[in-house]
Amino acid sequence: MPNSALAESLQAPYRVLFVDDDPLLLKGLRRMLMRHAASMDMEFVGSGAEALARLEQRPFDAIVTDMRMPVMDGAELLRRVHDAYPGMARLVLSGQADMRASLAALEVAHQYLAKPCRPKVLVAALARARDLHGLLDDDRLRTLVHSARSLPARPRIYSELCRVLADPDYDVSQVAAVVAQDLAIASQVLRLANSALVGSTTPVGRIDRAVVRLGTKRIKALVLASELAKVISAGDRLCGISSEQLNQQSLMVANLAAGVLGGRGEPAEQAFMAGVLHEVGTLLLCAIAGKEFGQIVEEAIHSSVPRHLVEVERMGASHASVGAYLLHLWGLDYPIVEAVAWHHTPRRLEGRGLDAATAVYVSTQLVNQRELMPETLEHLGIDADMTETIARVSANILTP
Repeated sequence: MPNSALAESLQAPYRVLFVDDDPLLLKGLRRMLMRHAASMDMEFVGSGAEALARLEQRPFDAIVTDMRMPVMDGAELLRRVHDAYPGMARLVLSGQADMRASLAALEVAHQYLAKPCRPKVLVAALARARDLHGLLDDDRLRTLVHSARSLPARPRIYSELCRVLADPDYDVSQVAAVVAQDLAIASQVLRLANSALVGSTTPVGRIDRAVVRLGTKRIKALVLASELAKVISAGDRLCGISSEQLNQQSLMVANLAAGVLGGRGEPAEQAFMAGVLHEVGTLLLCAIAGKEFGQIVEEAIHSSVPRHLVEVERMGASHASVGAYLLHLWGLDYPIVEAVAWHHTPRRLEGRGLDAATAVYVSTQLVNQRELMPETLEHLGIDADMTETIARVSANILTP
C-alpha cells in the first residue's frame, strides 16, 4: 500500500489497543504513532490483565501485543481475545529473542511483526486489517472468518518459512528443513518439481533440489496451499467438493497464469501464488459452514448458476471475496489478494492488460471452461500478441 494512502485507509474511528510490559517501549510507540492520532484511537496498557479489563469497558478493532510478558504472555492474551472478541484483528509485535515463544501465538494471531518495527510497517499492517472490513459486507461471514480457529491465523509451517526467507543470509538447506517438517507438503513440493507442468526433464528426489528448481516464492505458495488443504479433508463430504480435485485445478491455474506472464519475474510469481490460492475461500467456507455450503454447491450444480453467484445470494459474499479477506489479513502482497478477489469479476479488471490479476482470471476461465471469448480479452485490454501467447501456453499446459 503506498505511504500516501496509509492515513486515508485508517479513517477514524479505528480503535487499537497496544499491550507491552515495557513502559519505555509503550512510550516509544505512543511517540512513534502520534502523527496518526487523527486516524487511530489508540490506548496503551502494560499487561494482559489490563488489556482484558479495557476490552470489557469499550470495544476495539485491533490489538497489538508483545509476547514475553509476566503472569499472562501474549499467546495466552490472544487466545482469550480470540474466544471473547473473534472479530478483532490480532497482531503480535515482538523481538527476535521471542520468536520461538511466538510460535505459540500463531494459531490465534493474524500477523507477526518483528521489533524494531518502522512506523509505516506497523501502520500498513493496521491499515490492511481495517481494509478487510470493506471486502465483506456480511457481519455473519466476517465473524465466521475470525472465529474459525484453524484458518484465520497464518499456518505454522508457512509462518516459519516466511521468517527463514526474511533473513538475507538464508540458504536452501534451511528452506528444505522447514518443508520437510510435513510429509504431505514435502511430497507436494517434490511432485510439482518433477511435473511436466514446470517442464522438468531430469527427476529430483531431494527437497533442497526441488526448492532450487521451483524457487522460494513458489515453495511458499505450495506450503501455504498444502496447509490450507488439510482443513477440507474432514468436510469435503459435506460440501460435495473433492480437495484433491480442487488442488489439481489450482495448480493448473497457477502454472498457466505464471506461464502467460513469462514464467519468472515478480508478476509471474504473484500470479502463481494467487493461482494456487484462488480457491482458499472455498476451503474456508467448507470448513466453517460445511452443510450449508454443501447445499450451495448442490444448488449451483442443479441450477447451472455459477457457484460464486449462488454464494453471494445465500451468504452475502463469494468464495473469492472470502478468500481475499483471509489472505489480506495475513499480509500477502496486494496483487495476490486482488487476483484472488476478482478471479470471477472481469469488470473489475477492464483495460488493465496482462498482469497477475488478469492472468489468474483468464487462467481460471480456461481451466474451468477451456474457452475464452475474444471480446472478453479485448475488454481486459489484452492485445493480439498476448492472446497468441495465452493460446500457446494454455495448449501446452491444458492438453492431456
